[in-house]
Order: sequence, then C-alpha cells, then structure tokens
Amino acid sequence: MPINPRVEVLYSHTDLRSFTFEFLMSPKNKSESVAMWNIIKTLRQHSVPELDPATGGSTFIPPAEFDFTFYHKGKENTNIPRINTSVLNAVEVQYDPTGTFGTFSNGHPVAVRLSLRFTEVEPLHRKRIQDQGL
Repeated sequence: MPINPRVEVLYSHTDLRSFTFEFLMSPKNKSESVAMWNIIKTLRQHSVPELDPATGGSTFIPPAEFDFTFYHKGKENTNIPRINTSVLNAVEVQYDPTGTFGTFSNGHPVAVRLSLRFTEVEPLHRKRIQDQGL
C-alpha cells in the first residue's frame, strides 16, 4: 500500500527579510580616500548599539534604523520592490578586493569592497505589499 500522499505544513512564523548591498570603492586620491574612510566609519557606528549615558552605560540604545528609496531619473523607482525599515547587521570591508593590497601615502587602502547586510524590523505581510508594492 502507498504511504498517505497528503502533505501537511505547519505555519509558525514569517522570517524577517535580509538584504546585502555591495560596493566597490576605489578612491582616486588622498582626499577621496579620507571620504571613503569616513563613510565606512559612519556606517560602522550606526550598525551597533550605543551605551545609554542616562543609565551609566548599563543599558543600550538600539542601533540606527534605515529607510530605503530607490530612484530612477529623479523619481522614486516603483519597479523595484520597497524595503521595510531595516537595521544594519553587518559591515564587512575587504581591503584587497582585486587580490593586491595597496595604500596611499596616508595609509588608506587604494580600493575596498564594502558589504552591508540589512534586516527588516517588521515581517513582510500581504497588506504591506498591497499598500506599498513591496
């Protein structure tokens, strides 16, 4: 006799969506390398919690939240699904994206690959897709 062909699935929860954005940054001179370093430093700072001075540093203030809007020719691009408010989980910097490590005279790398991983703070649901085209 064959095994019962009915399959049952138990729904328990919806996972939060994650997104990774990668950027290859190749500054052309010393001032651009400083700007690149400031971008990386700022993103790292906003990806981690802050010590709350009101509690003497015994509690954390949650990290920054990010909202994304994609544009095409100066207008919001509605052909790309929207991303809910997200937090920055990981900032990864590869200092030798071409396989060769090199620096400017100020010690900043001549190229980096920056990977940013974001996770939405709200689970995606049908109403959100209907309302905003996510």
